[in-house]
Amino acid sequence: MAKDFYGLPCGQVIVALGPPKTGKSSFAGSMAEVVPSERIALLCTKPNEANSFMYRKHGLTGRAEIFMDSGWDPELGSFKATAWLALQRRLKELSADPNIDGIIIDSGTDSMDLLSHESLSGMQVAGKVPGSTGDLRVGGAKDASFAYYDKMKNGAQRFMTRLVEAAMNMAAPKFIIIPWHTQAPSEEEQAKEGISHEGKVLPMIEGKYRQKLAGDCDVVVYTDVVRKIEGGKPVVKHVIQIGPTNDKHAAIRGVKLPAEATLPNEFAALHALLKGG
Repeated sequence: MAKDFYGLPCGQVIVALGPPKTGKSSFAGSMAEVVPSERIALLCTKPNEANSFMYRKHGLTGRAEIFMDSGWDPELGSFKATAWLALQRRLKELSADPNIDGIIIDSGTDSMDLLSHESLSGMQVAGKVPGSTGDLRVGGAKDASFAYYDKMKNGAQRFMTRLVEAAMNMAAPKFIIIPWHTQAPSEEEQAKEGISHEGKVLPMIEGKYRQKLAGDCDVVVYTDVVRKIEGGKPVVKHVIQIGPTNDKHAAIRGVKLPAEATLPNEFAALHALLKGG
């Protein structure tokens, strides 16, 4: 444990879950209101992810590192997948960098797409590289489908383990924020609610790891848009849900929170809560 990391004993892995346009990237970019922007690394899985207002405001956009598979184009017969391994190597480098206190990976959803490309690129079904999970079913390739989902689960677990190790690095701890899109659980997953996961909203990942991701994070928040009438006028506010509800099981490790508790959609508000316990 670090003696004092921005008032905390160690770093934090924070996943911000929510639908599109609910403030996930804004929350991540607001890290720069606590951590100097030059000490934050922004890793994006698409060029337009780096264009968030808060990234531009704090000068992160110009330094963003883009990880995408421009050579992955199954429709045109191109199956080159390199971005997933490049992202993992970069995370390993940043983990040991004492000049970096914060890492933003925007987004976790598309990071898993890169893992999917990497997993598919090394497979053969009916003599061809599968371009999607649908191609795995060609010719009844059941074993290929099992192998793919095993690769996805194991790869996602290693990804999160790497982030936890980076956050908890005694010599160079980190705040790590990952914006992540959400999805409804399948019928099979709904039957397991309360056993393998809580809530009716899960992170968007192929395979079973989506049920486990929350347990590997220090902080799980949900971005939300609250609409109220104040003074006779409609008011729209962006918040992060930090307390659990029946649908969204938000939680902060080591902090007891009332149900449905929210904070302003600002990293500074979360940071103050973490310091105060």
